[in-house]
Amino acid sequence: TEAALTLTQALQAQRVANADLERANRARGEFAALLSHEFKTPLTAIVGFADLLAIDPGNAGQTAEFGATIRDEGQRLARMVSDLLQLERLEGGGLPVARRPIDLAAATHEATERTRGVAPEREVVYRLDGGLPPVLADPERVAQVVVNLVSNAIKYSPGGGPIEVTIGRDGD
Repeated sequence: TEAALTLTQALQAQRVANADLERANRARGEFAALLSHEFKTPLTAIVGFADLLAIDPGNAGQTAEFGATIRDEGQRLARMVSDLLQLERLEGGGLPVARRPIDLAAATHEATERTRGVAPEREVVYRLDGGLPPVLADPERVAQVVVNLVSNAIKYSPGGGPIEVTIGRDGD
């Protein structure tokens, strides 16, 4: 009958809507987990560098460097808070990406240095090809990826050996 067909169509539409809601809830949960991880890295650097300043406040040469790192990581946190406030944009198609040509080797080196307060005793070995052409990327998103990779290498590499950071060309 016509009523049964209408009811079946309404039920199917409800199932589709429920599936969409479940996907949105999963995306929201994944986003929250990502932000939790993203907040921990700069906070660890801020606390680490602040601890180093507290241990040896008379070391004027490194004080400015550590202060700059604390400022930069604080600014990163502020940007991440801004991203968090744009959660609705995530569900509508993603976080804003500000792509521009960047020097990937320089961006990688800068982002890696952000992690130095986490484990200043760890040696970082750089193999960065400075002759690469610029890449079109969002520098903040690249920094997030590099900081996460290096932070994880520091946390999970066995034996406290050196952390190797490599950027280079492979083929074309």
